[in-house]
Amino acid sequence: MKLKLLFVLLFILPQLSFAYTINRGTYGEELHWSSNSAEVYFNTSNSSLISQSTLSAILSSARNEFSSQGYTFNAGIDSSGPITGRNDIYFTSDSSIFSGSSVLWITKVSFEQSTGTIIESDILLNDSIFFTSNTNSGNYIGDVLTHELGHFVGLGHSEVHGSTMFFSLSSGQDTLADDDKAGVKHLYTSSDSQITGKVVGGSGVGIFGTHVQAISSTSGKVIASAISESDGSFIISGLSKLETYYLYLKPISEKENLPSHFGTARSDFCLSDNDYRGTFFQSCRRSEEGRPQGIATGSSSSVSVGSITIGCELSAPVAYMQNKNGGTNTINIVDAFGNAGDAITGYFSESDATLNTPDEYEIDLTNYSVPTGDIYLDIKIVSQGLYSPIRLSIGSLTETIEYETNDDVYGLRYDGDNSADLDVIGRIKLDSTSANNTFKFSITPEKISSYIASKPFSEDSFFPGYSDHKDSENFYLLVLTVSKEELGAYTKISEKKYAFQDNTNCIDAPRAISVSENSQAKSAALEELEKRKKQDDPNILSCGTVGTSGGPPSGSGGFILAFFFGLILANLSKLSRII
Repeated sequence: MKLKLLFVLLFILPQLSFAYTINRGTYGEELHWSSNSAEVYFNTSNSSLISQSTLSAILSSARNEFSSQGYTFNAGIDSSGPITGRNDIYFTSDSSIFSGSSVLWITKVSFEQSTGTIIESDILLNDSIFFTSNTNSGNYIGDVLTHELGHFVGLGHSEVHGSTMFFSLSSGQDTLADDDKAGVKHLYTSSDSQITGKVVGGSGVGIFGTHVQAISSTSGKVIASAISESDGSFIISGLSKLETYYLYLKPISEKENLPSHFGTARSDFCLSDNDYRGTFFQSCRRSEEGRPQGIATGSSSSVSVGSITIGCELSAPVAYMQNKNGGTNTINIVDAFGNAGDAITGYFSESDATLNTPDEYEIDLTNYSVPTGDIYLDIKIVSQGLYSPIRLSIGSLTETIEYETNDDVYGLRYDGDNSADLDVIGRIKLDSTSANNTFKFSITPEKISSYIASKPFSEDSFFPGYSDHKDSENFYLLVLTVSKEELGAYTKISEKKYAFQDNTNCIDAPRAISVSENSQAKSAALEELEKRKKQDDPNILSCGTVGTSGGPPSGSGGFILAFFFGLILANLSKLSRII
């Protein structure tokens, strides 16, 4: 029965869903298991000649990524092949399933139509692909297994840079990123905090299909994200308490690859039917233009930001724009309450990026009361996760800057998952005498195309899915905070305190209209079945949905849908670290 269902759905394209968007059933239900554990059996026979013991160890590492977030896989090795009614992982070179080498695997999920509860899940690995156990290889089996286990538990693909669930293979996918972790927690455990709100445009209508990302002021990384529903509402869960986040809103990049639930989403809401673009949630006040508002979760389990608008243009501070041609941007980052910190959006024209023309900043901390100990101004420059096609560097014009670095021969810094990180973190030590704490530094751009010109890299080495996801603007987010160093660890001790306001009075995108989701409505009969909690309507999930006339894997009657998740082999060349 398993193979017959796969044959029916052979020609369906892989489904891609974004953020940590949970995969949806026929009627929009989030797919999930009824408990936070499952048994899975692995037939390790493969033509790549990877030993059973090696595959078992790699699978164990992948399982541990999920168990640390609250979902447990109990795995066994079994050479008997796929068995109906249980969860299997196995290699197959069946050409009727894998018609070419561009799909690495398929995950088949059987679920109950009325509730979205997963009944069975199988992972099929393309045995025509030569997988390896080398973590630096372009087709490392650990990246594949961790990604597919994400589908197994109910996660869809992600548009977040560096995430395990990103739809094409890239370095480090064997380690769950923060956005992936937030998705697992959303389904099976609970998060410390969440941010809720409504994305709006035009006359205040809700915007369907906006990708809302929460960027940490501490790390400068996307911690969690969500896609707005048809009424514009969103919930970003998986966040920490006592942290500050900046919200970045952008249209989804590849609507045609989303689940059908999001298939009707539109973005052509600006003048001349242009698409809205990526922008940060900022205040309506002119004085705060180009300064993203920080959302502090504090000790609350949920923070509502109200209505936040999509944007048709990238915003930058007025004073920044006035000093763009050779001037210095002077910023007093100490507020009336003595808190030190700020965040601004900057950008480089094509000419600036080509000629490496820098932005210059002067940071005034003379009104900051410096605590005892080793205190630093933290300078974080975020661009890579925004798909801004530049490589930035900091240069000090006054004091020495200490960098977070583990540079290789190409001057690259690497994250814990061994993927190259183009974002910059620098620190300047504060003087105990406040009057001495004025610092100047520059931010210099280099086009990513220029950087890779004489190196063994491509744009996709740093920006997976580059051609589809790159932003046309060379922009960045500059985050300034203060930290204290103890025993080599830096702890944030001060940042700007925001009394954020929503965007009800400054809504952009004048042509925005309301759009409904594409999920089917439940029939009265099916709703009655759900009320009775009948559990006899399992479905099969795949990349698209088709109706079939057979029975479900368990052998009982019911309407069957098929839905496969496949990873596209878009770019097998990884960024290998060279020391």
